[in-house]
Amino acid sequence: MENIKSENKSFAGPAGSADPEKRCRGLVRAVLEQTGRLPEAPAAQTMARLLVRSTLAAGVQLWSARWTRERQDRDQISRQALKSVNEIRYWLSLLQETGWPGSDLAGLDRQAAGLAAMLASGSGSGPGKRRNGDGNARRPPVPAG
Repeated sequence: MENIKSENKSFAGPAGSADPEKRCRGLVRAVLEQTGRLPEAPAAQTMARLLVRSTLAAGVQLWSARWTRERQDRDQISRQALKSVNEIRYWLSLLQETGWPGSDLAGLDRQAAGLAAMLASGSGSGPGKRRNGDGNARRPPVPAG
């Protein structure tokens, strides 16, 4: 277990990042590393594939949100990414319940929970989301008249 923690230090930067896309990239790398340590049992490998699929989906959705110009579209894509992150947590919980040795699933779940909290708070809207100095989202000016 100590070996896994020392290897995951490379993921400490993205996990602490305020950018959801960077955090998700760190989670993708960690999931790929940890699923490789699961047993070769068909059930373990099936759940590992589904976990990887969900993790990659969240990453692609966050990447898409970054390049979307319309705020409504960006917010919708971020909500889809939140659903994918919640799906990641579901697969991780099932894998944890099995008790299969060899992977740090609790650490992955903590990373996914942090990303889910970030997306649920609305800070996952990407770089196009403007904020005041106090961290609150700016509101468009109200037309006079």
